[in-house]
Amino acid sequence: MKKEMLISADEMEVRVAILEDGVLEELYVEQGSSARTAGNIYKGRVGSVLPGMQAAFVDIGLEKDGFLYVSDVFDHFEVDEGDEDEQPSRQRRPSSRAAIEDFLKKGQEILVQVAKEPVGTKGARLSSYISLPGRFLVLMPTYDRVGVSRRIPDDAERNKLRNIARSLKPQGCGLIVRTAGGGQQESALRSDVKYLTGLWKSIQKQARRAKAPKLIHEELGLTFRVIRDHYTPEVERIIVDNKAEFHTLRRFIRTLMPNERQRVELYAEPEPLFDKYGVEEEIQKALRRKVWLKSGGYLVVDQTEALAAIDVNTGKYTGKNNLEQTVLRTNLEATREVARQLRLRDMGGIIIIDFIDMEEPRNRDKVIRELRSALERDKARINVMEISELGLVEMTRQRTRPSLKTALCQACPYCNGDGVVMSPGTMASNALRLAAKAGRAAKKAKGLRLKVHPDVAARLSVEEAKKVKRLEHELRKKIKVEPAGGYHMESIRILSDPGGNELVASIRQPMG
Repeated sequence: MKKEMLISADEMEVRVAILEDGVLEELYVEQGSSARTAGNIYKGRVGSVLPGMQAAFVDIGLEKDGFLYVSDVFDHFEVDEGDEDEQPSRQRRPSSRAAIEDFLKKGQEILVQVAKEPVGTKGARLSSYISLPGRFLVLMPTYDRVGVSRRIPDDAERNKLRNIARSLKPQGCGLIVRTAGGGQQESALRSDVKYLTGLWKSIQKQARRAKAPKLIHEELGLTFRVIRDHYTPEVERIIVDNKAEFHTLRRFIRTLMPNERQRVELYAEPEPLFDKYGVEEEIQKALRRKVWLKSGGYLVVDQTEALAAIDVNTGKYTGKNNLEQTVLRTNLEATREVARQLRLRDMGGIIIIDFIDMEEPRNRDKVIRELRSALERDKARINVMEISELGLVEMTRQRTRPSLKTALCQACPYCNGDGVVMSPGTMASNALRLAAKAGRAAKKAKGLRLKVHPDVAARLSVEEAKKVKRLEHELRKKIKVEPAGGYHMESIRILSDPGGNELVASIRQPMG
């Protein structure tokens, strides 16, 4: 498998694309106006303690206070050793005696790390389980344990790495060996430990001097974070289109991986880098609801704040002569594309996949196995349930940052994020009802002027013309319909004629 990293950077944003055999698999975007906070360490001040929710709000200097659950306060949990993901779990099971009010008080200063970015109306999810990722290891200064990434499959290698980690682990701290640590010598791991322990001492020193709320340690920028977390020997090339970023990245890689800097290339062609490799087109596709499969089937992806639904359809694919095989092939192809879309769009939370119904239990088993196999390459923590009789699969995917859609898009200013507006027919009926109300209230007015969107005006002037005449007769007032080009579809203004006094407030304010 040919794997490449493309890095496009300018004054406004940095974008990193990961391609596998020329296909866009992952995309990371960081804009200057929306700097990432996940991984940052703050000295915060407890704003309020909520015993009923066993949580506290902590002021860390951001727009919204962070949220700290009792399960994320590090010093009151039973410690166990075992295998781990590359990022420590944020949801530890607390002791039955643990109570948030026993550990945190209003006004108390506490060192916390952002575990999850603010999403929507929610503030950042915080944890006092500090974790500092290096190239091969993760240092956990506040959690004494040893773990090895589950993505290192060889048992002998895992045992070797666990023993090395135990011997290198600083007193009272924990270590997790990352996937990139597989096959590394003890000297490389020791260098990582030395760097990370030095970083932790520096953080502690700054925290002692700082007054809350204060940023103590900022996570690496996007380019360096992706290189640290995703670079493996499988990556053949790292192509950068910004000269300054290219030289900075070469120095960074020389420090981490002295023998690898020759893989970094400067892109200097006139055609934009992402256009050259077809990434721009793939980004646009990743923001659409409908995703076409090669067979002619398609997915429909709908995201909400906490849940995403993915619907699988046969579409243009009709198969040959067996419905069950047509459905099976579509579902199997969909599993691979679903796994890719989850990574590419960085969708998290609860995800429901509606596969096409299959009669044969063995086919349902085959689809769920294929889905789990396709998801193995995902670095996020994932839990997949069995496929139901209705063809539904429930799963969860770890969310640490806003999805691609959230990062690149905003709610539509026209529909206010609803995705729909009222039809011209509906708005014509609303306008007549408001006109009837206004006409009865304004007894002295000789006429009414209805200012509406041109499509609504056309509806009132043609299809609903008889209703307008009937209302004129009922009110004994002349009704004049005026199309207003700058109006929203749902905007209605009713004015007296003559005089121009507004009789009924608009349903929605005009856009222009």
